[in-house]
Amino acid sequence: MLKNWQLIPKQDHFKSLLQLISVFILAGTIGHWVSLLFAPSPLPVPIHTLEKTNNSVYNDAKSVFIGPSLLNANLSLKGVIASTNHDGIAVISINNGVAHPYREGYEISSGILLKEVADNHIIVERQGRSETLTLSSKTSIPNGLSVEHH
Repeated sequence: MLKNWQLIPKQDHFKSLLQLISVFILAGTIGHWVSLLFAPSPLPVPIHTLEKTNNSVYNDAKSVFIGPSLLNANLSLKGVIASTNHDGIAVISINNGVAHPYREGYEISSGILLKEVADNHIIVERQGRSETLTLSSKTSIPNGLSVEHH
């Protein structure tokens, strides 16, 4: 009666199901990689300017996550170690705080660069503008050392 029909054992059903699932996974993986390969290049990240001074939410978030801005800070030169090799060191106090040494060519703070160290002054750059800070009264020690005294 059922001559042309064959009964397939359960194992063969399981094997066929696994093959079918494997083909779907393989097709999905290939489709994913092809879509990544032919995807358009991402747009460049926009550069945000710091002209958001009127936005109180921005300023609050900036002070919490970045810290207070030191671009308008009062810098006071306390001492220098001048060098002809452009690797001098300046001892600088920020807002009358504790003085710290800074190497020539490095940032004092974000946006404030120590450009040059001479035997009686330094040149800093704040947002592209150069400023000269001088020692108010100094004692020179041989080999390029200068310190401020009161």
